[in-house]
Amino acid sequence: ISLPPTDSPTADCQEFDLIATDFTCWTNDILPGSDGPSETSSVRSKWRVNHSVDILKAFYTSCDERYTIDPAADGAIRSLDFSLDWECEYCWGLGQGWFPAIKQNGNFYAGKMLSVRVYVTNSDEFGAETITGLTQANFGLLNSHEFTPDMTHNPDFSASGSSLQLGFMTWQNGGQGITVLYDNIKWTSNCDSSGGLT
Repeated sequence: ISLPPTDSPTADCQEFDLIATDFTCWTNDILPGSDGPSETSSVRSKWRVNHSVDILKAFYTSCDERYTIDPAADGAIRSLDFSLDWECEYCWGLGQGWFPAIKQNGNFYAGKMLSVRVYVTNSDEFGAETITGLTQANFGLLNSHEFTPDMTHNPDFSASGSSLQLGFMTWQNGGQGITVLYDNIKWTSNCDSSGGLT
């Protein structure tokens, strides 16, 4: 994990800038409603995700302790930016969807990007995606087999909130064997604004 030492709490908000370029310490959680496990591995310093079953939702995060954020100890989170690079190793059809995600108190929360459905559609394609100004209201509960998050239930970014894990999720609904490489997965906390999803 390549992480610059920029983590620093302010009086009521914590700042951090995390970027993952080495995935030997990453793990995955398979969500309820999935047909089976996701095949993941660290290859060419990238996170390789192969969806080998028809229906799958999986949450990925690092075992590095800096990806576990404790608002009560370090300050609230005002808003977050998320970005990643992707490279399609083998894709067809609708491809593989992804979205920023958080795990808190055993619950999984998906970012608003899910509704946009960013698909990787063709083999050998590559690109970069960024979403900024994510507040807790932009993450909805996604514990069931449904593919749409419940935006009436959100994580708690306040100073009284429980610790949370930052990561991202991929999902697929139909089709098998789609494989995507992810890299430069970055989370940034913003303390100088109130956010505003862009």
